[in-house]
Amino acid sequence: MTNWKQLGGPDRRVAFFNKEPGRGTWEVFTHWLYGDSKKAPQVSFPEVGGNEETRNKVASTRGAISQLSSSWADGRTVFALSIRKDSGEDVAPTPANIANHTYPMSRPLFVLTNGDPAGDAKTFIDFLLGERGQALVRKHGYLSLDQLK
Repeated sequence: MTNWKQLGGPDRRVAFFNKEPGRGTWEVFTHWLYGDSKKAPQVSFPEVGGNEETRNKVASTRGAISQLSSSWADGRTVFALSIRKDSGEDVAPTPANIANHTYPMSRPLFVLTNGDPAGDAKTFIDFLLGERGQALVRKHGYLSLDQLK
């Protein structure tokens, strides 16, 4: 598709900003679309890096679309899109649909350490997993551990 009119939208060019390979959202997108990120074709679309750069490019470019975590959508200039399943059902990226895996493009966030966490790493992980840390996770639009149960 090269024009939103082809999908029932306005007569406007589709401006696709591709995440640079190796970014988490790029990996999730290509795995969902192609089954394996190694099967994704080489493309010559403009690349964007971090989430803030991606959000700013989409917000400031008419007809733009890109891969971006739904938590970065503000609902005013950047919107998280539903996915239409083969059945024709539209599935929105709501916290409930992400938590129960109805929305197919999501991924967990892992915090890894080299051995058992100690010192500052343990302090950080304990904070992240605690009440205040989980409140920050929710505040920034991500699912907290209790939402995944």
